[in-house]
Amino acid sequence: MQNFSPDEMKLREEKHLKRSDDKIGTAIPLTFFFLLLLSTIILGQHLLSKKNTSLNTINITFERLEQQEEIDNVESFNNLTQANQLEIEIIAIQYLNGKLKIEEIRSRMNDIESTEPNEFAKKIAALINRLIEQKKYTSALPIFQYLTKKQITSLKMSFRYAQTLSKTNQTEKAIAEYESLLKLNPKHQAALVNLGLLLLSNHQPLQAYSVFSKGLTFDSGVHKAKIHAGLGDSQMGLKKPKEALLSFQKSIEYRPTSSLTWKKLARTQRELKMPVKVVSLSYQKALSLQPSNSRLASEFANYLFHNMLFKQTTELLRNHLRQSKTSISERLLIVISYLELQRSANAKKQLSYLKKYVSRRKQKMFADSLGSYLQGNFENSLAGFKASLKKNRDNNLAYYMIGQTYFAQNKPKNAAIYFNKVLQNSFFYNIAQYRLGMTKIIHGKTDEAKNIFNRLFARLPQNIDIAFQVAKLAYANNDSVLAHASISKAILGSPDKKDYRLLEAKIKWRMGERENVFDLLKSILKQHPTYKPAIYRLADYYSRMKKFQDAVSHFSNLLEIDPDYSNTQFRLAVLLSANLSANTQSKIKALQLVQDYLQRNSADVKARLFDAKLLCELKKMQECQHQLMLVNKFEPDNKEAQSIKMDYFGSLTQSN
Repeated sequence: MQNFSPDEMKLREEKHLKRSDDKIGTAIPLTFFFLLLLSTIILGQHLLSKKNTSLNTINITFERLEQQEEIDNVESFNNLTQANQLEIEIIAIQYLNGKLKIEEIRSRMNDIESTEPNEFAKKIAALINRLIEQKKYTSALPIFQYLTKKQITSLKMSFRYAQTLSKTNQTEKAIAEYESLLKLNPKHQAALVNLGLLLLSNHQPLQAYSVFSKGLTFDSGVHKAKIHAGLGDSQMGLKKPKEALLSFQKSIEYRPTSSLTWKKLARTQRELKMPVKVVSLSYQKALSLQPSNSRLASEFANYLFHNMLFKQTTELLRNHLRQSKTSISERLLIVISYLELQRSANAKKQLSYLKKYVSRRKQKMFADSLGSYLQGNFENSLAGFKASLKKNRDNNLAYYMIGQTYFAQNKPKNAAIYFNKVLQNSFFYNIAQYRLGMTKIIHGKTDEAKNIFNRLFARLPQNIDIAFQVAKLAYANNDSVLAHASISKAILGSPDKKDYRLLEAKIKWRMGERENVFDLLKSILKQHPTYKPAIYRLADYYSRMKKFQDAVSHFSNLLEIDPDYSNTQFRLAVLLSANLSANTQSKIKALQLVQDYLQRNSADVKARLFDAKLLCELKKMQECQHQLMLVNKFEPDNKEAQSIKMDYFGSLTQSN
């Protein structure tokens, strides 16, 4: 490709206007001409690079950015003199700048001196090539009228003609042109690839599949990769995702560096409902090859959010938003994800960023409503969210947030009404259904809750944490049946997760399966000997079964691991003093334990009463009275405190 300086172009234009017969070769010494030409190429390239080179594209496969049409490497000025090259460059610039009309091009071309036959067609072809190299397809297309079909073929312009038709959205004509070219040259790999892509864009997957199949014998690895990717697209269009999966995998074998193909693989895996980990790996690979692709990052984040993987969503978006700070929808997504993770501080921080970039009044109002929600100002947030529904009744996020606000206000019936309004095709449907199921648990409507969660599990079979969260809520609300069914699903997906198995033990204890519980807790501790919640629960259950020695042993073990864990010191103190064989030494040890515990938990009335009673038993009456006085501050009418006073101080007063 050659370019020329403005001075050189102006010189040639003036010479043309004067219709001078002088030739550049005689006006400038040959050596100096080539030196000048070299410098003007560099300057001209710089100037042309500043001009608008926007591209007219057509939709290929899924998105405009995925357009993968082949190009060729034909030179602009094949077999033309340098003088003619310069004239054509001037014509191209004048034509693009509107100084030269299309109908004036013929006369301008005829003014360029030539000695070869068919030189006019060659000059027209050179002009077209120059425009195409600058991606000025709309400008190039009408110039083809100066060439006959035979000339287009003989000058090897058929591919570029088809390409120009495609780029100017004349898909049917482009398809016909590529088909004609392939009849003359069936091995034209670029034409075959482009034809297949155009057929896909024209919603003709069966015809595209037939075309791509002919390219399976190509030698080029890159072309083989494109052929297999094209087959995959065709198979997806034919609703054959299993076959498409194999095609995309084969394409990646030939070209593992194609971010686009990795993304298509991820989409196919999603269609096949493959494990989230598998799909995520494909998206991660695609993003690693194109880290600045904001649309790809957004698609991946949407997938994670849809699967209620909020932690992964925030991790991805945090990195992505460093590069694209003004992505409002992604900012909103990360705020909602942090809300679901109950990380309000992070949500507030992201909301503050969001408010910087929103400009529309509706967006600002919604952001303010989110701010009110995060501050606990639920009445204001409700008013704001409901106001957003007045002009848009299909605002699923508003319905969801109204439901969330009512849920936070402990109004599950109101919350359920709005969670139910979120449409099934909405981005927020899954989390709305999750919250709806929770309202049913709180209301004691086990069967309704179970049906909602079963449908949710069916849609998100890999998200076992949902089952765990449901089991926790059901257990907290004494719904052992739903709790057991949910924890069983969670354990089926992750049988070795210790917190899942611990909850299973607690549920089974409540359901009366006592012996199984001890075996289960022991098996957990065999794998995780320092897992404090399991040690505590085992000690607690031994205590309830009146197996004091076992209970003391496990509470003592837990005390060595973490003296401050829960109320271990208090529980052990109670066991040591309650033993029938407890002596003064045991009671002194118990007293030390409970007093250490009270230093960290001064408001624990039950522990303070126990401390007072021990002090009285050990004849430390003043200290006992002091503890009873402190209890009186917390609970003035505590009956147990009054009983201790009567037992120890009432009789003492009478004897005095």
